[in-house]
Amino acid sequence: PDDAHSYWAARRRPGQPRGGRASSLNPSLSLTADLPILLLLTALALATRLHDIRLPAAVVFDEFHFGKFVNGYFTGQYFFDIHPPLGKLVLFAAGKLAGNYDPTFPYANIHQEFPNDGYVAPRAAAAVLGALVVPTMYLIPRALGLSVAASLLPAVTALLDLLLLLESRLILTDSQVMLYSALCLLCALHLWATNPKTQPLRRVVFLAATAVFGAAGIATKWTAAVTPLFVAMGSILGETMFPGAYRLGVLECAAAALIAAVEYAAVHYVHFKLLPLAGPGDRFMTKGFRRTLQPTRLFPNPLYDPSDPSGHKYPFFWKLAELTNTMYRANAGISKRHHWESKWWEWPLNLRGISYYVKHSSPQVLKYVYLIANPVITPLVLLTLAVFVALFINHSIYIARLGKSAPPIQRNIPKRLAKKAAAVDPPQITELHSPARLQIDLAVRRGIICVLAYVVNLVPYIGIQRPTFLYHYLPALMYAEILMGVVLEAVVPGTKGRLAVVAVATAGLTAAFMHWAPWVYASDVTLAYLEKMRWMPRWN
Repeated sequence: PDDAHSYWAARRRPGQPRGGRASSLNPSLSLTADLPILLLLTALALATRLHDIRLPAAVVFDEFHFGKFVNGYFTGQYFFDIHPPLGKLVLFAAGKLAGNYDPTFPYANIHQEFPNDGYVAPRAAAAVLGALVVPTMYLIPRALGLSVAASLLPAVTALLDLLLLLESRLILTDSQVMLYSALCLLCALHLWATNPKTQPLRRVVFLAATAVFGAAGIATKWTAAVTPLFVAMGSILGETMFPGAYRLGVLECAAAALIAAVEYAAVHYVHFKLLPLAGPGDRFMTKGFRRTLQPTRLFPNPLYDPSDPSGHKYPFFWKLAELTNTMYRANAGISKRHHWESKWWEWPLNLRGISYYVKHSSPQVLKYVYLIANPVITPLVLLTLAVFVALFINHSIYIARLGKSAPPIQRNIPKRLAKKAAAVDPPQITELHSPARLQIDLAVRRGIICVLAYVVNLVPYIGIQRPTFLYHYLPALMYAEILMGVVLEAVVPGTKGRLAVVAVATAGLTAAFMHWAPWVYASDVTLAYLEKMRWMPRWN
């Protein structure tokens, strides 16, 4: 029918002779509309992350580990960690630039009080990098072609999420993982929207930026690999995965892989150069590796070969391969249970938190740092997923009804559905090319990627034997928040309606933020108020 042909034609990008679908990418920004929003989001993100960054003035949870790693770079004594070194190097650089970091502080135990302000610099660095996630979470949906109103929802959710907020305020690397992942996705969206024939320089810039940020995420934590893998898949498949995307050529893919590999190796080269001395990490490495570590007064190394002080007998790439293998085996070998561990299925429901720090100011008043997601995010995510599934089912049925009415190049419908569609009386198919239907079509194609990335970020934790924790949910949550904007754009018509939804969501998120803020900022709370904050049985 003519209507059906009009519908399929409307999905094509004008001027694209291959019959591609309407583009789901639109990275253009408005200086008057977007810049003030970006500045406001950045200011609010910095304010919430840096507020009372000195508190608590004591070691909090995994600062117990990461503080020692930063110390190792100052002393040069070799240490071992199950994660790649970039995140720790950034924290070290912050302490070095500040000039007042105290590498003699031992980080002997959680709750140990700091004797000076040296710890503030690496905390502030994590906070600033975490703050930059918020405006990036506005730019990503804008690059996907969403309206200003719909793009606000993911950004506001990231701004007011207690999980991302707390992880960004401590000597930890999760804020870096989130920033690098978000920037990798953002640059990839711009890359795919750039015509290689008419904008070659812009194409090269975003190709390099995508590779750099993707490699940065992996060089911080391997759990950040999902976003670069999805980007690689989208780059190869092009518009098959992202309507309107220009796929990468073989040389472009090779260049991106080379940039990422060089960056990953360079990070480890710096890591090894800063750790020339024997140290507490020796016992994890082979004899060949340990021969390259110079002895110290505290760590004598009988294996050290003074005739080979530069370690030429055990070259860099051997050390890199050994460290990578050791990190993998150490990760896989973690089996000791942890009191604050949680299962992957508990994270979307916000069922289990983590106690980071507790100190009594008086018998009835205490400072308490406790990790949870913003409780309003939980129903928002579940509602978003439910609405998207409904959209997907509805649209799949709709497309199936079109059946053979699609032009040959668009016939990607299974045969069994095509047979059913052939039996449908054409007059029963109405409004096939309506703006609302095209909007849903784009929402489904954008949303499928978000849902797949959300699920794939959770899959590695299904059936895993090692302890897992709530903060492992952060990469998956990023895609759920982007999906919120996608769904809002599809189901709520008009700017006023979308802004109204954003206003209601922001009010709820802000109310929850204020209620649970003492758990982030280590503010004094009474025991009675603390009980009011414990909504879930396992928030104990």
